This record gives sequence, structure tokens and C-alpha cells, in this order.
Amino acid sequence: MTADTFRKTLIEAIGGSNEALADIIEMYMPLINRYSYVDGELDEDLRQYIFLHIFKNLSKFCLKRVDFPISGCSYRLKGNPHALHLENFTV
Repeated sequence: MTADTFRKTLIEAIGGSNEALADIIEMYMPLINRYSYVDGELDEDLRQYIFLHIFKNLSKFCLKRVDFPISGCSYRLKGNPHALHLENFTV
């Protein structure tokens, strides 16, 4: 997905398009799954928590910073993959 296509999809998702939101979630799913493991085991509650915060904060996403589809989210998730402290996490 190109940066322009991602930006368009993100704008549609922010606007309420379920299809666009599903496309974004599908694209980020490997990263979401990767950071949903604690002590080598998938933590479904953590993964659900990540989804909730994505949905809750999607409209706060800074479109000016969209250079490449995975750069912003990847940078934020690297900080603390086990706890994530998602109350401060903005997507």
C-alpha cells in the first residue's frame, strides 16, 4: 500500500468506513499480534486492549505525520511491548 493509498484509507476509516477500518486493521494485524505476546504466550486481553485503543483514538491520528503506513505505529509499539501503557497510546 502506498502512502497516498494509506492516507486515503485512513481518512475513510476516520470518517466511519468499516471497510477502510478493516483494511487498516488487516495491514497492522501482524504488528498487533507481535506485540500481543507476554512471556512467549499470546495475551488475548492485551490484543483486545490494543484494538480498543486503536478504535478509540483513530480520530486523533495526526495525518501530517503519515509518511509510510507502518512507521508511526511501529515506533510507538517498540517502547514497551509487554505492558504498552496504552492509556498514553495514540494512533
